[in-house]
Amino acid sequence: MNTGRPFVSIMIPTYNQPDFLPVAVDSALAQTYPNLEVVIADDHSTAGACLDVLAAYADDPRVRVCRNETNLGRVANYQKTLYERARGDWVLNLDGDDYFVDSTFIEQAVRLVEAHPELVMVSGVFVDLSPEGRLKPSRANSGEERIYPPAEAYEAMLEGRYFPFHGSTLYRRDMAVRIGFYQHDIISADLESLLRLMLTGHAGSIPCEAMVRRRHGGNVSSAISVEDFIDDTITFSAPLRAGAVVDSKVEKSFLRSWVIRYTYRKGKDNAYKILKHNRSNAGYFSYVREIVRCTPGSGLRIALQPKNILKVLRNLLPAR
Repeated sequence: MNTGRPFVSIMIPTYNQPDFLPVAVDSALAQTYPNLEVVIADDHSTAGACLDVLAAYADDPRVRVCRNETNLGRVANYQKTLYERARGDWVLNLDGDDYFVDSTFIEQAVRLVEAHPELVMVSGVFVDLSPEGRLKPSRANSGEERIYPPAEAYEAMLEGRYFPFHGSTLYRRDMAVRIGFYQHDIISADLESLLRLMLTGHAGSIPCEAMVRRRHGGNVSSAISVEDFIDDTITFSAPLRAGAVVDSKVEKSFLRSWVIRYTYRKGKDNAYKILKHNRSNAGYFSYVREIVRCTPGSGLRIALQPKNILKVLRNLLPAR
């Protein structure tokens, strides 16, 4: 359907999720915005039930079912879908185990885009669904509709007022392709990409509860190794690195300051997770060394945290 309004692609990457996928696809098809397509990107699922789900949508004109000939992996599947399959002016990536809860989210996001052409992304509230069935909406993007110039968007992230969560963020496809979305095969490939996109234009937020992120044992983020944490540190410096090669709307001095502050904030949380959940002192020291290599001051502050020092000592005791 061509209404003269922006065309939107809702990308739904999936792998062996026959129980979750119909909910995700049906929630996308329930969106009230008329000018959109739903692109199901199956990463060569091995479960036979997945093929039945894909076949159920094959004749829907709003849906394009794409199946990889081999398993590419999560990030490569994101990339192939964005670069080769999505046809929208604007795109959103809804993982196959998540789902929309507000059927007007895309409509609201596009309306904001139409009113503010300087926008490169629009984010809504995301809701966490725990394995026990508890729902917890994010504080970020709540309150009232906002338009953030790039530097203000970064500051709002540090303050917890704004966050470009993957499944609740509509973003400009042409700009995403231009800056090289999903180029790193890391846990936070999505956030790393969106942090770089924030350099190029304004970010909008709308307070509707857009989608639900399921927390379950099959999530990639549910079993993060020390090596994953270390690899993920390139996310912290993404805006500063990208600022040298894209048409950045943010001063480099601000980006340096932001990277130092953001690295400390996220790094200290991840360092404690390694000590608490991975129970790895060696992994903790490897992680802190990587932080020191990137931003020495942040790494030293993390290493000197009394909570971390105490946890290191407790980890030396025999497990109970």
